[in-house]
Amino acid sequence: MIKNKIEKQQQINIVVISIGSFILGVLLNLLFVWISDSYKYTSWNDGKYYGDMSNGVPNGEGRFKKDGITYSGFWENGIMASGKIESDKYIYEGELNGTKFSGYGVAEYKDGKKYWGYWLNDYKHGLGLLKSKDNKLSFCFFDHGNMQIVPDANYNIGDKVYGIDISRYQGIIKWQDLFFSCNAEGEISNKLDKSHRYIQPVLFAIAKSTQGSKLRDSRFESNYSEAKRCGKVCGAYHFLTMTASGKEQAKYYIQNTPLSKGDFPPVLDFEKNNADGKTISDEKFAEIIPIAKEWIAEVKRYYKVSPIIYTNTNIYRTFIATDNELKKYDVWIASPESSQPNINNYILWQFSHNGEVNGIDESKVDINIFNGNYEDLLEYIKTKGIK
Repeated sequence: MIKNKIEKQQQINIVVISIGSFILGVLLNLLFVWISDSYKYTSWNDGKYYGDMSNGVPNGEGRFKKDGITYSGFWENGIMASGKIESDKYIYEGELNGTKFSGYGVAEYKDGKKYWGYWLNDYKHGLGLLKSKDNKLSFCFFDHGNMQIVPDANYNIGDKVYGIDISRYQGIIKWQDLFFSCNAEGEISNKLDKSHRYIQPVLFAIAKSTQGSKLRDSRFESNYSEAKRCGKVCGAYHFLTMTASGKEQAKYYIQNTPLSKGDFPPVLDFEKNNADGKTISDEKFAEIIPIAKEWIAEVKRYYKVSPIIYTNTNIYRTFIATDNELKKYDVWIASPESSQPNINNYILWQFSHNGEVNGIDESKVDINIFNGNYEDLLEYIKTKGIK
């Protein structure tokens, strides 16, 4: 009986000690946080600064808080050259001159608006795309915050949705400067008009990621990240070959293609020209169908969305429309210089192989149009794109 009481008292003591240790740990942690906070901020310019300093001013990576606004980024002798600004009204990320928006940057407003474009001392100034909270688009040149509207332009931005597909052959792309020339009705031209009177934005971009099981496009990472930064709806395609199984090629695509929410589904480039540019016969091309199906199955399993098939009208009618499995997928039809595809499940139409785009100087570009308006594109991405 006495032994049981002693053991019970020991158990109570252990519990009390454990609770006491826990409370002490919490208090010490709070004290550490309080002490850390008191040291990590430096009073500067009527605010609090944390980060690299030199000669008493911010120099390097740092964060500054003043009047409820946080400035985070890279500082040069007390002036922030680029970074992020957060307030209760907006979040801005891009180039800066001190605490002012200057250069290229993206501003997302708490009321739902968003702007991708150029700034000068907090004013929209230069080329820019403005999206309202209800997804209405304005694309033009701004002058100290004022839109430079062309009076005789008879089109609305977003009624037609144009985009590009690119690879390393386009070289270094100036993503923040991209636009097409168009006529007064908004129909784009293969040629750039140097007057820049009528322009259309590049609203989506699909970049080559991989080919076969060993070749990765050398500019994919840069093209994808820059297109994202500049507000394009992004996608990535794989050029299918007969040199490896569909499973191997799918694995290679997945390893090298980190698609994210809001992107197009994966795209399979499915054409008769092989990697050497030589045309494959119908008989030989039939052998690639099982490879394509295997690639689609693997990619669909990984990304949890159905891929898009890129091909031309002839291949579609001969090999896809006649296949009960392949005909279920949305298609991107390459049909340059011809009329709109007469295919029910086409989602994109590549209507030019030799377009000129402002911001792409090293090569002509494939130009595409989405089958719908901008609202339709957003809905498509929401329902069928990467989640």
